[in-house]
Amino acid sequence: MLKKDKERNDAFLAIGNIANSVKSAIAPYLDGVLIYVREGLSVQSRKRGSVNPVFDCISRLAVAVGQTLSKYMEALLDPIFACDLTPKLTQALVDMGFYIPPVKPIIQERLLDMLSMVLCGEPFKPLGAPQPNTLNSVPIIPKDAKDP
Repeated sequence: MLKKDKERNDAFLAIGNIANSVKSAIAPYLDGVLIYVREGLSVQSRKRGSVNPVFDCISRLAVAVGQTLSKYMEALLDPIFACDLTPKLTQALVDMGFYIPPVKPIIQERLLDMLSMVLCGEPFKPLGAPQPNTLNSVPIIPKDAKDP
């Protein structure tokens, strides 16, 4: 795509604005658009500049086409959650959860994991969830010579 940050950011904002204007008519172009969205979320792109315009574009696409984005979500969620939590990311997650209901539980779970990693340094575990069994936690019981 475009290599200069300003042009790249403007392109994502323009795509989002077009999606906002034409609504579901942008659906035939989603394959191509989302290739660039994934590229915009890549590690190299995140190092070069802000990903906020990408999140703005995702938000507007979710509002414009709704559940049509469902089939792309599996490929998008990993790069999305690899980014730092920002207000634009939060808004994109809210919009995706609202306009693409099938991904809402996945987004909620991934967001809980993200927040738990930041706050506790480990993935989220619901209250009362069993602790994982490991060999270190199993007590060693010596065998009595008198037992058969």
